[in-house]
Amino acid sequence: MQAHTTLKQQNTVRPARTPIWLCLALIAVSAFLYVSQVARVSSINSQLQQQSQISQQLLEQRQYLQLQTATEQSPAYILQQAANLGMQPGNWGDQP
Repeated sequence: MQAHTTLKQQNTVRPARTPIWLCLALIAVSAFLYVSQVARVSSINSQLQQQSQISQQLLEQRQYLQLQTATEQSPAYILQQAANLGMQPGNWGDQP
């Protein structure tokens, strides 16, 4: 009877075990992918900050140029520049 019991115990099916090397490989691949994604996000974030700074500089430059253009187109500025060049108001044909 003991031989029969021993034979029964040997015939029992063991649940399949996942090899430890496979678990370690999956963990290593997951860690590598995570680190790669973190590095990529960091790089993209840096680029985004640089582009934001460039955009801000361009906006400030545009505002400055718009103000400068408005100033240089004003009649008072034009008259002042003409006087600096030695120009005098003359008869444009609208005065007798």
